[in-house]
Amino acid sequence: MSWTSISWVIPKKIKQFGIERLFQFSDLKNEWDAILAKTAGDKFKNKSKPINLKNEVLVVDCLNSVWANELRLREIRILEEIKNKNSQLKINKISFIS
Repeated sequence: MSWTSISWVIPKKIKQFGIERLFQFSDLKNEWDAILAKTAGDKFKNKSKPINLKNEVLVVDCLNSVWANELRLREIRILEEIKNKNSQLKINKISFIS
């Protein structure tokens, strides 16, 4: 019987079951306020949160329509920062909802 290191098996199983993207999305959610602070300023912290990622579209729930509109105006900068932080996560558009 041959032993296999768990540090080798777990990453392979994560990819096999397709949950790697879930971990990447979780990282994005944790970094969201830092991304907004860098791209739009500190006043944007705690005003929105990513809730879903489907078909390369990130859905972000905003406090109200005013914050959604403000973030919509900064979408390109936010997308660039997301790509800088996590180049493996494919996001081409952000849908800001309230």
